[in-house]
Amino acid sequence: MRQKRPVLYEWERGPVAGVLLVDRGEIFLAGGSVFAQGLAAWSDSVAWSAVKGDLERPMIDLGLVPFGADGRRRTARDLFRSSITDLEPTLAGLLRWATKATAGGGEMHRVPAMMQADHHRFARPGGAGDVRYEGFDRYRRRWSTGWTLETLHGLVAGGLDDCESTWGWSCPRLVVLCSDGGHLGLAYRSGTGKETGVRRIALSVRLLDGYGPAGVRRVVLHELCHHWREEAFPKGRDDHDTVFCRELARVDPATDPHGDCHALDEEHDATLVAAVKQRKEARIRPPVWRPEAGTLRLYGLRDYSLRIAWEPGPGYRWTRWAKPPSAPVLVELAGRFTPEERSRVQVRLDHGAPVSLAAGDSDTTDLQTLLRWMVRHYPRLMGPLADLLRHEGVPA
Repeated sequence: MRQKRPVLYEWERGPVAGVLLVDRGEIFLAGGSVFAQGLAAWSDSVAWSAVKGDLERPMIDLGLVPFGADGRRRTARDLFRSSITDLEPTLAGLLRWATKATAGGGEMHRVPAMMQADHHRFARPGGAGDVRYEGFDRYRRRWSTGWTLETLHGLVAGGLDDCESTWGWSCPRLVVLCSDGGHLGLAYRSGTGKETGVRRIALSVRLLDGYGPAGVRRVVLHELCHHWREEAFPKGRDDHDTVFCRELARVDPATDPHGDCHALDEEHDATLVAAVKQRKEARIRPPVWRPEAGTLRLYGLRDYSLRIAWEPGPGYRWTRWAKPPSAPVLVELAGRFTPEERSRVQVRLDHGAPVSLAAGDSDTTDLQTLLRWMVRHYPRLMGPLADLLRHEGVPA
């Protein structure tokens, strides 16, 4: 039975970490049985691997459903329920790659991990282990000239020194990830560091694009404090409870221990924001709106909403164009081409697109057919598009 929403798990065992996206059946965590269909993806820091279909065999091979002495499977272990928004950036990138790689079938797919993610290490004195940085290379072009990985590490190292001098806690084996989420920073699985030996935090592009060194360092201290609070004190009901605020104020005196310690009260760095905006605008490449220049792709997201993207063909490059196929967006698309050209604009129907759009087993259609189909199936939502086609004399 297919579930209303896929269920996402993440896991980590030594150097191997991965995700399971279950869209049919379920994993019995207490009984060690697996009756599930979905997607399994994992990384061993050497290669990324993914397989789609029956999840029992990959889970057994990965040791997630171990066998007991009597040969019977035992409890599925090391699995944490997660969500797309909570997934750490490295695993989110793994999931995006795996979803695309397995779209055509369930065979095993593997690529070298270093082609997909970047890793940098900086040594720490005193045997506390290296600080590892992941995912920053792909965003370096977006940074102002004042940001380098060495500069960022200087702020992180300073924050770690503050933690050790304040709490006597060195946060061994820290991993710092670059995130493109809406938050400024995140602490992953805080409180599990004693078991796993690893603490992970994320710093967002929004933070690096908008705040100076003082703001970045305060966010680093905030995320490290989440790990310290959960490891040193009994777990509370609120992530930002009075214990957390008190401990954060100890290591970051700018924090009011009796106020709101959830948000960052630093001002944006106007010079940095302006520099980043200028660099972004300089990189924008407008799409080429000609039938031979690209292909439209209609696809579904995990929340079951749709997107339509105008993707460049061979010999063309432009900044990503992808929007929900609402009436204003489809009117805009229709206006980019003449009625004759629309019949030559290919639309590729990807996973999640309405199957009734294409004829037979085909996975493609054309833009004019798509527009007419949308008007017929969503007459109340597509009024402006219907008016446009009617004005052009195009039958619905």
